[in-house]
Amino acid sequence: IDFSKFQISEADITVLQNELGIEDENVVYGHVGRFTFAKNHEKLLEIFKIIHERNEKARLLLVGDGELRENITNKINALRISEAVIMVGKVNKPEIYYSVIDTVILPSVFEGFSMTTIEAQASGCPIVVSDAVPDEAMISDGCSSLPVTATNYEWASVAENLIGKKVTLD
Repeated sequence: IDFSKFQISEADITVLQNELGIEDENVVYGHVGRFTFAKNHEKLLEIFKIIHERNEKARLLLVGDGELRENITNKINALRISEAVIMVGKVNKPEIYYSVIDTVILPSVFEGFSMTTIEAQASGCPIVVSDAVPDEAMISDGCSSLPVTATNYEWASVAENLIGKKVTLD
C-alpha cells in the first residue's frame, strides 16, 4: 500500500467538504465499500440512526455502489435519516474521502483482508470493525473490534468514543 496517497492537503479537504456539504460542526461517520450483503449496510444504518438521534449534527458518508443500492436508499428513507446521509457512489480515489471522515464503521458479516480497514488506519482515521475482519488488518491503535452480533447501541457507543482519537500505526 502506498501510504503517501493518504496525505491530503488541507486545501483539498476543504474543497471536498464544501462539495459534500459538510460543515465544521458536523461529525462525519463513514463507510467505504460495495453495497453488498457482506458489508451489512442495514446494521450500519441502524447504528447511525442511534448516533444521529444523539447528535443531529452527525453525518454518514457512504462511498461505494452495488446491487443493494436501492435497498439501502429505501432503508435510509424508512429510518428518516436521508438529510444526514451523503451517498457519493463509486469513486476512483476513495483515499481522499477518509480525510473528511471522523470514524469509519465496518459491521461486515464476513470480510477478506479488508482493504477499507487498512486504508482507514493509513489515513489516520479510527475505525470500528466487526469480528469478521482478520487481526492482520488491524495495524494501529485506532482500530476497535466488536462482534457483529453486538447491539447497535454498543456499536454506536464505540464509534462515538473513537471521535478525535489519534491513530498511530504499529
